[in-house]
Amino acid sequence: MEEKLNEMEQAGIITRTSTPYSSPLTFTLKKDGSIRVLLDARSINKKMVAETEKPPIQLDVLNSFHGANYITTIDLNNAYFQIPINKDGRKYTGFTFNGKSYVYNVLPQGLKTSVGSFSRAMNLILGPEVQEFCVNYLDDLAIITTGTLDKHLEHIDIVLSKLNKAGLTCNL
Repeated sequence: MEEKLNEMEQAGIITRTSTPYSSPLTFTLKKDGSIRVLLDARSINKKMVAETEKPPIQLDVLNSFHGANYITTIDLNNAYFQIPINKDGRKYTGFTFNGKSYVYNVLPQGLKTSVGSFSRAMNLILGPEVQEFCVNYLDDLAIITTGTLDKHLEHIDIVLSKLNKAGLTCNL
């Protein structure tokens, strides 16, 4: 676990600092066997106001695939970790491990507002012009085209250009 936290600190995901808030850490194993660190923010979540912006309802996402000729999904690389938290909010993401205090510089998994904040960030990054053919659900994107392959490739190019402009990276 300490090695993983060192990696996260080197990557700028977390910063060692003092903080008035400290939530426990937990972890799960990813499909590839690597460790996913999770903030057990239940205590701080009780005091937080829920994010008003939410991802679309799963059934609506599934319905958007109806009649599609082409579908491409995009998996963002450590999606939440690509969205920075403003400095004032970082103190609420504090945790302690082996006597050292840290805060997240980016959206942690486990914080009540992370899903909504990520959804809002993606809506701002992608803009309204892609809503017709791109669905953002949690940390995945689906590009859906009912037209030609050329049109679908154009849609993919638009979405990837917007992600690139925002400095976001995708998994291959």
